[in-house]
Amino acid sequence: MLERTANTPLLLMVFAYKFNEFHYSLYELAYFYPHCEVVVWDISLLVNRKFTNAIASDRSQRTNVVVVEKWTDLITRILELRRQYTTPRLYVDHVIPVANGPEFLASLVLKLFLRKTKAIFIERANGGIPLYCPVGSTDGSPYSQARGWGARLQTATANLTTITELIVRSQYHFFRLLAKMVPPPITYRLVAGEQYVAKNIRTRYGANRLVLGNSDDYSRYLIRTMTFSPAAPPTTTLGVLIDAGGPMFQGDEGQTGLATNVTSSEWYPSLTNFIDQLEIATDAHVEIAGHPKSAHPPTPDYFGNRPVHYGITQELVRNSKFVITQGSTAISYAVIYRKPLIFIYSNQYHLDQGAGKDNLLPAVFLGATPVNIDKPPWNFEQLLQVNETQYKAYEKACLTSAGPHRPNSQIILEEIMKLTVSPRHYTNPAGTP
Repeated sequence: MLERTANTPLLLMVFAYKFNEFHYSLYELAYFYPHCEVVVWDISLLVNRKFTNAIASDRSQRTNVVVVEKWTDLITRILELRRQYTTPRLYVDHVIPVANGPEFLASLVLKLFLRKTKAIFIERANGGIPLYCPVGSTDGSPYSQARGWGARLQTATANLTTITELIVRSQYHFFRLLAKMVPPPITYRLVAGEQYVAKNIRTRYGANRLVLGNSDDYSRYLIRTMTFSPAAPPTTTLGVLIDAGGPMFQGDEGQTGLATNVTSSEWYPSLTNFIDQLEIATDAHVEIAGHPKSAHPPTPDYFGNRPVHYGITQELVRNSKFVITQGSTAISYAVIYRKPLIFIYSNQYHLDQGAGKDNLLPAVFLGATPVNIDKPPWNFEQLLQVNETQYKAYEKACLTSAGPHRPNSQIILEEIMKLTVSPRHYTNPAGTP
């Protein structure tokens, strides 16, 4: 760990979810060394205990990742920071969505207790998926941007299936509204893509508080171009399934209260049959990019004994002939590398509108026709197409706003912390905890 001096900045990431190695890589924390110290407070058990306990993946065991389980512990740690930092050397990466009571309270406590430290608060608005489809881009009128209270109410109540989901959604919208009335102390917001920039300029942030950056996946793509020498040409025999986690493992529906009737007993046999036929038609073999919230065995029978990989999604997509997905932010890699995207769903997903609708928004944006894996035959030749115009539009709308191509960690270090970073830093990052 970097030896702290009187002038060493501290980047503190306050994370409301179970923090694992995927997140450490996603937020490029290794690349902040040796310019500043990095500490992560995992407050997931404090603000999202039930959801956190249902996540199958392992928590990071790094020494600079601290699990905070009690409010007294959180306040004690905050008071210690307030004692140590009285000048703007404390940077708080605020990954708290403020979607429930404990999250709102944690955000409020940070605001009140760190106010005197002159801490710089950073928030991210760089999800990498469309917020809406441009009018006229596709036959996607249901996905147009909601405007006005009536449209927003309709969006908020669409596809409700249970009382539990109604309660969770109501709670979410209440605390989002409360957070607007008592906003987190955000100093800068990192945004990526024209849609995110436009949305944030219309809100309380304004252009002067926005830092133009990249989606997390696009940023990691930039790092790859800086750190790796040219590799062998992509294989023409590899296909990649970007795993959505469910239905075998719990995904974000565990937090949103979204009821789903999709079952493993129906989904995986249909999926493996679809992949079998696709492999025959394309003379390719498919491997699985595991979802970071899942814990699949290396070659599970429910995937037809196909290999499951973790932590190398970008490499798999780059070297692939095509990509299969239910919907994931990782489709950014397919867009960047111009790979054909096959969006899939099933009869159960079709009936379960709440589970399937949002996942298919990127397909609508890209002009792709989602495939029902329960309804053969399939026209694979038609599916394996790349709409260059739509892919470029997707990049511009959702993936990057940065001028010079710099990864997010370099942008934060240079634009917010006002430090100088050599590009050589990315070819040989300093050791981290």
